[in-house]
Amino acid sequence: MSLGYTIKNVLPWALALSLPLACSTAGDPEGSDEHIGQVSEALTSTISVSDDSYVRSGSAGTNYGSAAALLADGDDAGSELQTYVKFTMPTLSGITNVKLRLRCSNTTAGAYNVRSVANTSWTEGSLTWNNKPALGSTITSFPSAASGSWVELDLTSVAASGATVSVAIVSAGTGDGVDFRSSEYSTTGERPQVVITTSDGAGGTGGTSSTTSTTSTTTGGTGGTGGTGGIGTVPTEANLKIALSEILRTARTGAACSSSR
Repeated sequence: MSLGYTIKNVLPWALALSLPLACSTAGDPEGSDEHIGQVSEALTSTISVSDDSYVRSGSAGTNYGSAAALLADGDDAGSELQTYVKFTMPTLSGITNVKLRLRCSNTTAGAYNVRSVANTSWTEGSLTWNNKPALGSTITSFPSAASGSWVELDLTSVAASGATVSVAIVSAGTGDGVDFRSSEYSTTGERPQVVITTSDGAGGTGGTSSTTSTTSTTTGGTGGTGGTGGIGTVPTEANLKIALSEILRTARTGAACSSSR
């Protein structure tokens, strides 16, 4: 159901509810802002990664793009394993936080670094140890991971609006390997996720995304301050609150009361 359809249907009763408020506060400047305030909440959406795979030094020409797991290890029977993940950010304003979430399927007590990867042309179907892109600086790290848990990696510093982000997970010196579910894993809810948080009312343009329970999956339009534009990652619930707040605020100016006097 579209936001426009929802507002169209709730508009009559919203105005009906607002008229008593307008009349009761028309002569009360101090109470005029008592019941209705600014709607303010962070907007959170979740998108999928576009490519993910791992590479193995001991099988330098082998591609693992169809594997259900992502592996990293400093020493697995003499081989080094590195995981690569790539995703494209939607066009958004007011981005405050971006996290890559990976579901761990093999416990490790070892530490791992998340390195930047400037070259984003690689694909999961062709990546091998022989052609893997060069590693950049360390963005973040994690000291360990438990099987069945989500490892959250803060990529806010490299995840700009509209950017394609590529990172690699590599051993920080440990030979205790770690495994994660890949985007090919059978259970959708355990696949890699990118969780994006924006400030209240941030609009923009974007495409289709996999979203949390409070967001709708739609094709985005052009947006701006206040979230009045459409983007698939902006929750309709929050937009509806903002729209209703404005309806009630307008009704309470006293125009409705003056016409009834």
